[in-house]
Formats: sequence, C-alpha cells, structure tokens
Amino acid sequence: MINPQLFFGLSLEYDVTKNEQLKKLSALRFWDKGNKEYVYIFNISRLREVIALLSKEVSFEGQASNIEEVLEHCPNIKYKVQLPGYKGEGETEVVWEEGPNVFIVSQYQRKKKVSFTVPLETVVVAWDVCKALGEEKRLSKELAEFWCLKLGIKRFHKETGSWQGDKMYGSRKVYMHWYCSLKILQHFNLIEYSKRGYISKLKECWEWQGKVW
Repeated sequence: MINPQLFFGLSLEYDVTKNEQLKKLSALRFWDKGNKEYVYIFNISRLREVIALLSKEVSFEGQASNIEEVLEHCPNIKYKVQLPGYKGEGETEVVWEEGPNVFIVSQYQRKKKVSFTVPLETVVVAWDVCKALGEEKRLSKELAEFWCLKLGIKRFHKETGSWQGDKMYGSRKVYMHWYCSLKILQHFNLIEYSKRGYISKLKECWEWQGKVW
C-alpha cells in the first residue's frame, strides 16, 4: 500500500512581514511572473500554522470534488454571543462559523458595524501566551510581543531585539487580530481584560468544541 502525503497551495502577494516565515513553513515556493505572486506549497500538517500566520480565512469549498475524491480512498453551526462594550463604543458581537473555523468579531462604532475575521488558530496562539501567566497581571501590549514571536512576526522588534509595542499597536491590521483574540478569550472567561489593558488568567485550560488547549 502507498501512503501519500497531502499538500495544499496558496498564491500570495509579497508581504514583508510574513514572506520569510511562510518560506520556512513551505515545502516549495516559486515566483509566478505572470500574476506577480509567490506560489507556496505546504504540507497539510502546516495548515493551522499557515492560517495563524496569515490571520485570514482559508476555505477549501472550491475543492469540494477533489476532497470527496480523496475521501473515497480513506478506511454550518453559528455560535453568537454578546460581549460588554469597550470604551463606550457599544457592544461587541462574536459569531463562530464552524465551516472555515473562524470567529467574526463585530463592533459598533459611531452606529456603523465594523467586522474582523479571526481564525481559531490565531486565537489559540493568543491563549498559549495568556495561559503562561501566573497569578500576576500583565499589560496586553507586553504580552503582544510573545504573540508576535509565536507567529514569526519580527518587524516590531528593533535590530537590538527590543520590543516596540507602540509600533505594533499602531499597525491596525495586526493589532486588531490581537485585540479581537483577547476579546474572544474574555468571552470564554479564560482571561480578564481590563479597560486599562491589563490581562490576568482565569483558567488553566480552554475546553471547547471537543478540544482542549
């Protein structure tokens, strides 16, 4: 019997922050001159790491027939909660979509709904950072350094290695994925996230959807 490995490919634009980390995760990378994109080939075992690094939804819906073909050779719930408002901005809404395994976090700012998609894997990395806390409280800006390091994001460190938390918090895209991850953990009563930005751990493990982290 032959036991093949499974791989998946992604075509991605160059990203100064993520390019080198993606290269390390990939089994193969080449430049598509026509589309001016990098094509990455990853082992399927790297899927969660890739999703966490990209902080984007990855859907195989368009590959349904191919997946069915693979399955022949082998012997969408939504979860919605209301979170307390933050800094007077009104309530925050979190929707869990099981299909792509993402949280959709929506905030109501100036009567407008602004939504952010956060993969489960990104939240799990944030939890790995928070659950390492003892009984002490730490500023979320300080903990963000360890979250970035786990995701291979290095552009918020100086050449000397010192952490530039203000720079990271000034990068809205990266900051919002960190912030939304914390709000999700707060909902599950895993952490306390104060208005002053302090984080304290409330539980030792996260049990949800039949998994334990």
